[in-house]
Amino acid sequence: NEDGGIPLGKPRFKLINNELSLQENFFSDPSDYAKLINSPNSVLASLGEYDFHYQIRGGIDLLDNFFIVRLIRHNLKYIRVRRSIYKNHQYNPNSKAYKITEKIFDIFHQKVLDKGSIPIILLFPDNRAIKYFSEEKKIIYSPLIEHFEAKGYKYIDMLKAFKPFEGKYSPDELCPNHYTAEGNKIVADFIVSTLNKKPSQGHLNKSE
Repeated sequence: NEDGGIPLGKPRFKLINNELSLQENFFSDPSDYAKLINSPNSVLASLGEYDFHYQIRGGIDLLDNFFIVRLIRHNLKYIRVRRSIYKNHQYNPNSKAYKITEKIFDIFHQKVLDKGSIPIILLFPDNRAIKYFSEEKKIIYSPLIEHFEAKGYKYIDMLKAFKPFEGKYSPDELCPNHYTAEGNKIVADFIVSTLNKKPSQGHLNKSE
């Protein structure tokens, strides 16, 4: 597909019997790229089984040459896939994506503790999360925060960093796709100031 970008893969996790199972990078050998060239549809379908963007855009066939068909299919796919990940505009705790994410944090937290260090989770909201918070005063990833607080995990939520600047910068000026220089400066200053506070203030594991 000419619009598919560069075919670079990476490892990913699947959740099997509530345990993470590492799926190795499919493109680990030149012969794997030969398979992609020879059988692009089947290879991409396999790789995109759990990929949000592929599930929306993948699976092109002859009917997609008609604009109206392509538009309807795209919108239906978007609604179906998005509903599986989000519920009421927030993370869906019952989705596969959420359960894997939660498990990764649990394992990270324990491994850091096992090494005798203090685990601190940093939450960096994307453009959608910043806009949603600005408009609705709700947090897209609130189920994840609830999990952290129930477990007693220490975390720093960068939405709090952006809150004082709501009238000065728009979400697009802070994080159009990746954080801008100003967005990075705001979160960096916030992290430093948060870590410098006294532990007794409970700033690392409670919503303000």
